Amino acid sequence: DPDFLIDQAQLQKLAQSRGTHLFDGSTVANVFQLASVLRTSLEFGLVTDASDLEKRAASFGSNTLPVKQETSFLELVKDALSDFTVLILLASGVISFALGVTVDTSDAGWIEGAAILVAVAVVVLVTATNDYQKEKQFKELNKASEGGQVTVLRDAEVQDISIFDLLVGDVMLFETGDIMPADAVIITGNTIRVDESQLTGEADDVLKDANEDPLLLSGSKVLEGNGRALVIAVGSNSQAGIIANLARGSEDSPGLRETTVLEAKLEELASFIGQLGLGAGLLAFGALASQYSWQKFVVEGQTWDWSFAPDYLRFLITAITILVVAIPEGLPLAVTIALAYSVKRMLKDNNLVRHLGAAETMGTATTICTDKTGTLTQNDMQVVRMWIGGADFQQLDALQPMQPVEEGAWQDIPLGLDPRVRDLLGNSVALNTTASVKQADDSDAFVRVGNRTECALLELCAKLGVEVGPLQQAHQIVQVYPFSSDRKRMTSITFQTGASIEGMMCARLFTKGAAEIILDLCTTRIRDDSGVARITDEEKQQLLADFSQDGNRTLAIAYRDIFMPFQSNAEGQQWGGEEYAAQKVEKDLTLIALVGIQDPLRPQVPASIAQCHRAGITVRMLTGDSSTTACAIARECGILSAEEQPILGLPHDLMPLSATKSTLESSWSSMDETSPSVQDSHDRSMSGSHASTSSSSDSQDSASTALSTPVQDVVGNGRAGSRGASSPSSCFSQTSSGSNGASSSTGDEAAADATLVLEGKQFRDFVVGPNGIIDRMAFTAIWPRLRVLARCSPQDKYTIVSALKADPAEIVAMTGDGTNDAPALRNADVGFAMMSGTSIAKDASDILLLDNNFTSVVDAVKWGRSVYAGITKFLQFQLTVNVVAVSTACIGAIAVQESPLTAVQMLWLNLIMDSLASLALATEPPTDAMLDLPPYSARQSLLTPTVTKHIVGQSVFQLAVMYGLVFFGDQIFGVPSAHTVQGPSQHYTLVFNAFVLMQLFNQVNARKVYDEANVLAGILSNQLFLAILLGEASLQVVIIQYGGKWFQTVPLTPVQWAACTGIGALSLAVRAGLRLIPTNKK
Repeated sequence: DPDFLIDQAQLQKLAQSRGTHLFDGSTVANVFQLASVLRTSLEFGLVTDASDLEKRAASFGSNTLPVKQETSFLELVKDALSDFTVLILLASGVISFALGVTVDTSDAGWIEGAAILVAVAVVVLVTATNDYQKEKQFKELNKASEGGQVTVLRDAEVQDISIFDLLVGDVMLFETGDIMPADAVIITGNTIRVDESQLTGEADDVLKDANEDPLLLSGSKVLEGNGRALVIAVGSNSQAGIIANLARGSEDSPGLRETTVLEAKLEELASFIGQLGLGAGLLAFGALASQYSWQKFVVEGQTWDWSFAPDYLRFLITAITILVVAIPEGLPLAVTIALAYSVKRMLKDNNLVRHLGAAETMGTATTICTDKTGTLTQNDMQVVRMWIGGADFQQLDALQPMQPVEEGAWQDIPLGLDPRVRDLLGNSVALNTTASVKQADDSDAFVRVGNRTECALLELCAKLGVEVGPLQQAHQIVQVYPFSSDRKRMTSITFQTGASIEGMMCARLFTKGAAEIILDLCTTRIRDDSGVARITDEEKQQLLADFSQDGNRTLAIAYRDIFMPFQSNAEGQQWGGEEYAAQKVEKDLTLIALVGIQDPLRPQVPASIAQCHRAGITVRMLTGDSSTTACAIARECGILSAEEQPILGLPHDLMPLSATKSTLESSWSSMDETSPSVQDSHDRSMSGSHASTSSSSDSQDSASTALSTPVQDVVGNGRAGSRGASSPSSCFSQTSSGSNGASSSTGDEAAADATLVLEGKQFRDFVVGPNGIIDRMAFTAIWPRLRVLARCSPQDKYTIVSALKADPAEIVAMTGDGTNDAPALRNADVGFAMMSGTSIAKDASDILLLDNNFTSVVDAVKWGRSVYAGITKFLQFQLTVNVVAVSTACIGAIAVQESPLTAVQMLWLNLIMDSLASLALATEPPTDAMLDLPPYSARQSLLTPTVTKHIVGQSVFQLAVMYGLVFFGDQIFGVPSAHTVQGPSQHYTLVFNAFVLMQLFNQVNARKVYDEANVLAGILSNQLFLAILLGEASLQVVIIQYGGKWFQTVPLTPVQWAACTGIGALSLAVRAGLRLIPTNKK
């Protein structure tokens, strides 16, 4: 390319290389030369010049894959025509039409065949149209789920752009939890470990660095570390894109098109009913053919000739039509429509469904295990309190951004801090971060990029007058020990200018992280005059206790001066060798500050938690925060009620069981060695989240073995009663650890019913047995009462989700946002990931919460229940039509030697029953009243006693009407009997019209499946239902008045219409009467 000194073929060849040989045989020797030939800057990134960006996209492609060719409408029509019963009807229509033209001597002999062909065409077109709309909806959802943001360096500024806007030559910033959106070469990085299994098939994690193995493949997952990389291939030219193009013949993106449990269950039901229909059709054909043959060939003594063929063909068509009507192919269609409609509407409620079955499963959810940060809270971190230099400052969120303080202007520094103390704090934050903030041009607000906790610290520095940018440019970061969920801290080392002794440079180490961990590494603290004083264990405990009372997240910031060899650090290599490993330099620290970071509760959360309790769903908080903080938030949001005093730790009634578990004291070490270990969310864990300090990175291969061990015989329902929100107050009743062992029997009884607040270690010690196996009896003893699990690790989350799922009665939903939440999210029945979470967490989820809000989880519950309710409504309607139509056709064939309902009429009924009714009934939006019901059970029948009562009652009523009209309708209405009329008759037209109108009124009845008093409640708000009902009624009028020989009808008088309408409306009265019959409504 004339604009670039390297072409796409050379870049692809480069991307196919591995290890230290990446640049072998290439025209460039390193990443710096690569940047040069790509006309980009590793320091400043791309320049956002429109013409340059267009040239890059033209030369190297955009970061999108070719859109799969849509299935055309004609292909969908062809697919609908491939149905076996439709083909039989089509063949029958063709034969009937041909015989009617060639054999039948009457002028209208061909009409019935033509009518069948038209009816088949209508059914096929409606089916194809439904499928086309469904494909369109899935395509929109797939497109929505593929989007995302990526952090890049452009115009020397860190900014977030759409993944689709990423180009070759971009300098991309990545961190733990990201999924690489393109092929890239590492520029700088720290302890990078990636999972390439989805691309290479190799199960082992791969270590990457700028020298040994700098290539990052698109689609690989960053399990640990952070850094910058130069993008060399995007879209179809990336390794993941090449693989995707090779697999173009596959179906749509996984998840949105799979058969759900409900669909499978209804397909089985449809198959069973179809077999009954086949029997009914054969019975009808046998009865019609045998009676006709007896009459013609035995009684009348006629001999066979082809003039009899149309009659036998008519019998066959009647039998086939009975089969078509009997087969409820609308059942699976109804599920698909209900799910597609729900998924589309859920998107408006900020639920992006990645796996179709998740929308259905939420209707059966009994337990929600929720994270705190960003889900229950706003994820709007603000430093509200700081202890520094021995002074305690509160309400820091009220500080406003200020201009940098000039040297010497001590009195202008907020809070009256000594400038040396202020500068030390500023350095410790600015030089030990992966985030960035800048003040908006038109307000005092900040634009944040990166981790929100780190952004809050950077904003505090800005409020104290610290210029972060110049500080970062003036210092060289020589070593970074990145955050990990095991370490719970991040450390950076920078050289101090002009300080050296015998070839050793003076360096300063800055670290921040979970308060209890950092304090444990501190031996001194900063005084208010920037001097240093000893810090005692008592002072540390007092500081932790003071800060924990606020219910805020607590971080500690510290530093240490060390000497390191002055050398050129090989990227990714430990500076100075093993002597300077993290555990050897992160010690004897000097405490700079403790900060309390507040994350306010979302205003809607207390009401949403109350709705969950009302719906019979237990909500459990699983958080890495301290038990005090977790309890305060749990009370505020309503997980813990204002009245109850939860027990912290294991209560006395469980201690005997605990005492028998002498082998459990050391069991968690084995669990750690066999647990999923991927890096957790920086945000939550930096503050002490997942505070277990055990190492779990050595034995990942055995993770699934231990944690997937079947857990059986877990009993108890764990349902919570209604709870209200309250403000944080004294949180705990007497705990086991603080008890003197004396308690009254009344106290023991109260303790036996009290809810539990456990910390991760207590939970593990009690529940996890030797070799990491879950003790079923121990878990059964605590889980119905457990509401808050504090200081829990990702392993704890995985354990509790696994154990809850082992109870057949429990359906578990899980929310999370961190990489280490991924195993629990994937293991839960439904995993919710925050949109702000890591890419790995989102990849493991079933539903994405676009607004990171717990309220959206409640909306998902309502939509899930709406799916089940919609299917139940459709079953109540369709099975009634099935029973009546098939019975009428069969009994008529046996009793009067012909079906009162013609094939074309029954095809019209089939259209009402299947496509139109499924659209009308399966798309009813959910109401809050659905939360008054218990969760659906995946094992319970959709045909509840109440639904069965109405199916049987309406069927008996309609059959009585139909048989009355078939046998006595001519006398009741004073019209000639159908047996005395050649061709269409008023008699059977009245039968057909009354039957259809009964179905239309019963369609209104079917909207309510819980014996609700007002069957019309909410009908005006469902415009789709009203439109379909009005359309069905209008078409019925046209068919009756103008259908003629096509539908075998004759026009009816207004009085006859009124009579048929009155008969249909009796269905409403029958429902009212059936409500009086008591049933078990479960």
